[in-house]
Formats: sequence, C-alpha cells, structure tokens
Amino acid sequence: MSGRYGYSLKEWEETKEEIRKILIARAKTKCPIFYSELANQIKTVKIEYHARAFHEMLGEISIAEDNAGRGLLSALVIHKEGNKMPGQGFFNLAKERGKNFSDNDDFWIKELNSFYSQWK
Repeated sequence: MSGRYGYSLKEWEETKEEIRKILIARAKTKCPIFYSELANQIKTVKIEYHARAFHEMLGEISIAEDNAGRGLLSALVIHKEGNKMPGQGFFNLAKERGKNFSDNDDFWIKELNSFYSQWK
C-alpha cells in the first residue's frame, strides 16, 4: 500500500482537506483551536495530536495555503497549556518559508489577524 505514516494517499489528502476546512471555520469565528481539540474533531482517520503525521499534515496545509498567498493556516492551532501559541514547528516553518521576523508573538498575531480579515 502506497501512503504516508500508515495512511493511504487518499486518507492523507482527505484528512488534510478536513483539517483545512476546520481551520477556515475557526478563522471565520476568530477562534484558534488547541492541537488536541483539532485532532479530536477529525473524522476521516483517527490521529493523535502529538503524532508526527498530524504535524506533517499541518505543515503541508500551511505550505499550500502560503503558496496560494493566504499565509500559514496552522497559526490557528495552539497549545492548550503554557503560552497558548503554536509550537516551535510553526515558527520554524515560517522561517523556512522566508518569513522574516524576530518576535514570535508579533509574527503570530499578524498571521492570525491576516486570517481573520480574509475569512470574515
């Protein structure tokens, strides 16, 4: 079976689209979502929020959205505990994508506000 992390390519792509739709709905309500809450809302496959596959999907979604000029959609996915911000992987991806920033908080808020504006 061809696929990724034990999921078929069809499951992989359908799950990414489901996640994308959940995140867009959250952007429309100006409400970030916890990693665990997002994973629990996924119906296409069972996936844990701490699984590498889950974070790979978020990265792929962000890259596709950024390529379309809409920014890194995974900015809406945040930690439940601690700083209530995206994980370091989000900020690493942003820098890999050529986003130039020195303050994670400021960059993240700008990304959120951009989504809130475009999806209202």
